[in-house]
Amino acid sequence: MSNILSNLSPKSLRRAADIQEKILDLKGELSSILGATEATETPRPRRKMSAAGRRRIAAAQRARWARIKAGRSGSSEAPEAPARRRKMSPSARARIATAQRARWARVHAKAGKPEKATKRRISAAGRKRIAAGARARWAAVRAAKAAQKA
Repeated sequence: MSNILSNLSPKSLRRAADIQEKILDLKGELSSILGATEATETPRPRRKMSAAGRRRIAAAQRARWARIKAGRSGSSEAPEAPARRRKMSPSARARIATAQRARWARVHAKAGKPEKATKRRISAAGRKRIAAGARARWAAVRAAKAAQKA
């Protein structure tokens, strides 16, 4: 609300204050016509809890704490940390991976699917051609930027 008021011009602010005064005057007239006193909104009464209800809640909470404390078996030591997971050695991982590849090879052989082809590699000459092309493209980009600045 204060953010809205700070954005208003002094003229608009004065007009808003005048309208507010008119509204209050009209409310007063209406209440005098209806014979009622100044209408004020009363807040909703707070719900009250009976003493018996509070006692039941307190007893239930005490019972919960008693169950928790009984589980500790009287010792004030920290709870046991979970056992640390053992690490698998690299050789064990390699044996498992090899066995898994052999299983999949058998599955593919039964299904009649071809064995996965080995990865194709680029020759040294091919790599040089790709690098030369990349250098040429970057040189063109740099030349275009230099021409744009000039």
